[in-house]
Amino acid sequence: IISDPYTNGLVGETRPTQPGQNSGVLTILVLTFLFVAFSFKHYSRLFKHSTQDLWSMRRRENAFDEHTSNETRTLIAMLIQLWVYEGVLLFGKLSTNAISEDKIFPIVVSLIGISAVFYLLQLFIYNIIGYVFSDKVGTSLLIKGFNASQILLGITLLIPAFVSIFYPGHSAMMFNIAFLLYFIARVIFICKGFRIFYHNFSSLLYFILYLCTLEIIPVILVYSGAASVVGYMVK
Repeated sequence: IISDPYTNGLVGETRPTQPGQNSGVLTILVLTFLFVAFSFKHYSRLFKHSTQDLWSMRRRENAFDEHTSNETRTLIAMLIQLWVYEGVLLFGKLSTNAISEDKIFPIVVSLIGISAVFYLLQLFIYNIIGYVFSDKVGTSLLIKGFNASQILLGITLLIPAFVSIFYPGHSAMMFNIAFLLYFIARVIFICKGFRIFYHNFSSLLYFILYLCTLEIIPVILVYSGAASVVGYMVK
């Protein structure tokens, strides 16, 4: 007896696991949220300092400016938030449906680690640049501006990161929005760096070399490295 095709139905296909359904990734997001939430009462002060540090060229501290260990903890929380969001956005951009569920968590962790290493490498390089081309105060202004740009960038990446992780179909668009936000943050920071190091027309050449060496090439290398890590771990 040959049954009609419609009585047999269709063969089910395995639904790809989304990162928003992965317990490990969700744990990272929850822990990050809790770490940030516990430092919430220090947000206003840190946000005020960050907006000032992003553009201010004041070479002396205000007598009323106070920096506490709690503010340092909040800074660390905000930086961790940035690294997590960057890792999630990179995963959304570079991942495919071919990634199995057991590989989602280690890949996301690896991309978060790449984001953290990239930040630390930049911090190290900017300290060297400040030491070579400026004085102690100029170096401090540069580092404060860099950290301020990273903190504010992390805040703006919250929505793109969450949309990317829970609605993977919009990952490419969210990554493009995140890159635009990154570009804006870097332009503001670069403008502050220009104000710190520009002294005469000849220093313009050094600034152009700085842009090519530290603001363009590293980003390309990090993205290529992240793509290589994802490709290696998927195999």
